[in-house]
Amino acid sequence: NRMNKKYPFLIIGLIFLLFAWGCQNLPTTPTPDDEITYFVWVGDDSLDTGPIDMQTLLFLEMNGYDLPVQMNREISPRNVLSFPPASLDFLENYVGKKNVNVILQMFGLDLGFSDEEFINNANEWIKVLQQKNAQPILLYPWISQVASQETIDRLDVLVHQFAWQHKLILIPVGPAWSMVQKDHPEILLYASDGIHPSPEGVYLTACVAYASISGHSPLEISARTSVGYDHPSEIITLDDSVVLVLQESAWKVLQDYEQKGEFKVFMSK
Repeated sequence: NRMNKKYPFLIIGLIFLLFAWGCQNLPTTPTPDDEITYFVWVGDDSLDTGPIDMQTLLFLEMNGYDLPVQMNREISPRNVLSFPPASLDFLENYVGKKNVNVILQMFGLDLGFSDEEFINNANEWIKVLQQKNAQPILLYPWISQVASQETIDRLDVLVHQFAWQHKLILIPVGPAWSMVQKDHPEILLYASDGIHPSPEGVYLTACVAYASISGHSPLEISARTSVGYDHPSEIITLDDSVVLVLQESAWKVLQDYEQKGEFKVFMSK
């Protein structure tokens, strides 16, 4: 059943790309590899919902991002920083290429790791990627609805300590989710399982990623569509009022981080 869900994701991703590319003139010549910015999203199957990388790419394509971008996913339950790095053979596809960014999901559903385990495993991920000339970017994800407040607080400290120590770009998706849940509980960010994102959750996550990558406000995003976990083959058009809340919340969180000056949250700044 899980494998069957992959096919709608591919179809939706293709639809997103075709729609986005149809909004601009096609290039007359291929783009040289050294002019392409590569993003590899490494994480568990929550990143497949949407899928989040394609939703982010849609936003970039539709809102005039100046650089050619290519996105891919490497999905596995253990492809998170709380586990030791598994096979990184996918990096062989980027040998000799410039501007290779690996967006690392910092933790997944299994939160039973100790702080020491996380730090040791995460350090190894960063070390290996940097040895391969890939730029690590930290994705602070949302946390499942069943997590206790004590766990949430512990992870928040751990994530920020690690990001500060390594001076890496942090994409603060989790804090944006927390803001929307607190200020607008009527907007359901989770799918029915309380783990994966709804269309609104995918949209919010992509807003944060779009702003982090581009440096531009997500309020500029014209797209109103998204796809969630419960109905992966159905493209959902969100209400304008909901879109505005999601865009404003994503931008407010990023602006708060930038003003405090302790963490880097924008690639282009």
